[in-house]
Amino acid sequence: MTGKQAWDLSPQERRPGETHEQFDWWQHWRDDFRRSIPRTTARFDATKARVRRASEKHQWQARLAQWKAQNAQATRQAVAELIEASLVPFTRSFSRMAVHAATADLSRVGPVQAATAATTVLKVLIDPQYRQFVTDLNKTANDPELDVLDLVLDQLKADHPEAHDAVLTNLSRTVARATNGETTGHAM
Repeated sequence: MTGKQAWDLSPQERRPGETHEQFDWWQHWRDDFRRSIPRTTARFDATKARVRRASEKHQWQARLAQWKAQNAQATRQAVAELIEASLVPFTRSFSRMAVHAATADLSRVGPVQAATAATTVLKVLIDPQYRQFVTDLNKTANDPELDVLDLVLDQLKADHPEAHDAVLTNLSRTVARATNGETTGHAM
């Protein structure tokens, strides 16, 4: 450990001057849900004074904060990677489903169901966070010029003109809320 200062070390590494025994105490104390010096002393048959001195000398509280921050960062990174990896097949599947829904014959369902389905698809299509999704959706349809938004509205107008106007009104409200910085939400 020559050349490294205590602040350069990961909390998982032994500190300069920290014995293996003291490092074991640190790891036990860190991993104990109560973080109790008496529990650590009992586990290792050490005196409270010795464990407390090691705790102060090797800054267990500051080290714990650093350890928690590193674990939180690693957890956030792992979750982000997992979500990203999980969304790829979902996006492909949903893209195919959305194109199918957009081109489906809505005359077989009632106007309320058609309006609800169309509104849901349209809200996804206009939400800025789904811009890449919409691009992928157009690629999935094998038509880069396809405007799924217009396709959904055209199909709804052909099958349920009365629902078409309600959907346009709701869509206008959603766009207005989105441009005013509000979230679009899922319910209209």
